[in-house]
Amino acid sequence: MSATVASSGRFTLQNVPSGDLTLQFTGSGVNARITISGVADREQIRITINVNGNSASVDDNVRETSDNRAQVEGRIVSVTCAANPATLVVGQTSPITVLIPAGTPIRHDGTAVACSQLLVGALVHVKGTKNGSSVTASQIELQNNPGPNPGSNPPPPAVTQVELQGAISLLAGTCPSLTFTVSSTKVTTNSATAFNDTTCAGLHNGGVVEVKGTRQTDGSVLATKVEKNDDQNEQDEAEVKGTISSAITGTCPAISFTVGSTSVTTNASTTFNDTTCAALKQGDQVEVKGTRQANGSVLARKVEKDNTDDNENEDKNEAEVKGAISSAITGTCPSIAFSIGSTSVSTAASTRFDDTSCSALKRGDTVEVKGTRQTNGSVLASRVKKKNSHG
Repeated sequence: MSATVASSGRFTLQNVPSGDLTLQFTGSGVNARITISGVADREQIRITINVNGNSASVDDNVRETSDNRAQVEGRIVSVTCAANPATLVVGQTSPITVLIPAGTPIRHDGTAVACSQLLVGALVHVKGTKNGSSVTASQIELQNNPGPNPGSNPPPPAVTQVELQGAISLLAGTCPSLTFTVSSTKVTTNSATAFNDTTCAGLHNGGVVEVKGTRQTDGSVLATKVEKNDDQNEQDEAEVKGTISSAITGTCPAISFTVGSTSVTTNASTTFNDTTCAALKQGDQVEVKGTRQANGSVLARKVEKDNTDDNENEDKNEAEVKGAISSAITGTCPSIAFSIGSTSVSTAASTRFDDTSCSALKRGDTVEVKGTRQTNGSVLASRVKKKNSHG
C-alpha cells in the first residue's frame, strides 16, 4: 500500500495488517526506510518521522489500542515533578501530556530513577492508559539519560519547525504579542512574526489560519508566519434562517436586526430577494447568508424573505447555521452543546451526524447545522454535518 505525503508533511495509511511495518520514503533526493515493530490489530499509531536523504528516524511515536492502552515515545519538552500527579509533556511535534501517579516505576537500563532525573530533551518510552487527551502512565523507561546527576544539563533539543492549520480560539494579548490556540496547540506571536493575507489586528476567534513557527520547550509554537487560509473561507461563511426578533435599526442600506440570538448587519453590497431593505420588519421570516464577524455577528451578503404561510410554524422555526465551532463541547453524547459564533446549538438522541460522530466533534470543526429555533434563540439540531477542510 502507498500514500502521498501532503504539503504539510502528513500522510495516512489505513487497514494496515498487524505485525512489523516497513515504511519506504521515496522522492527527489529521498530514498529511506524505517521499520515500525509490533503493529497490533486495530491499533492507531501517530508518528513523527525525520527523513533526510537515505536516512529516517522516529522523533515522536504515540500508539493506542481499542481498549485504551497507550504507548508514547518521544523527547520530554517539559516536566513538573512537584505536581500531584507529576506530569510530563512528551513529543516536540505532537505533544501529549503524561500523568505520573505516585508509585509509578521509572527506570533507566533496569535501574530505578526519580522523577527529578527526567530532564527536558531526554528520550522516554511510556506505557499506560489513554485518559481523554492525556495518558496515565503505568511505567516509564528513560531511554537516553542526559546524565546521572539530576542537576546536569542535557544537550538542548534541536529546533523543531512546526506547521499548524485550523480555526483560532482563546485569542488574547495585544499586537504584536498575541496568544491563541490552533488545533489544541498554544501559539504566540511577537514583533518578528509575519502576517500574510491578514494583519495582527485582523485575527479573530474562529478565523482559519496556517501557522509556521518553532516548537518551544513548553510545547507551544512561536509563530514566524501566520497566514489566512483562503482555501477554507467557508469556515467564515454563515447562514442563519428564522424570524426577525428585534426592531430594525439604522438607515438603508446599512441596517441591523436580530434573527434568533444572531445579530445581522447589511451594507450597500447586500442583496435582497423577495423583499427590499426598506420593507423588512420585525416578525418577517428570512434566510441570511453572509460572513461571520469577529464579534459573532453576521455581515449579510444576501437577505431573502421566506413567504411561507404564517400558520406554518414548523417551517418558521427551522434554522440553519454554518461555521466553525467556537466553544468547548459540553455535555455527554448524544446530548451535547456548543456554539457557532453567537448561536448556541444543542443535540439530542434524534440528531443525525453526517461525516462525523457525536463523540468526534471538537472546537474548530466546521459544521453545517439544521434544526429548530428554540424560544431562547438557540438551535436544537436535527442534523450536524461536518464540512471537510481543504489541503
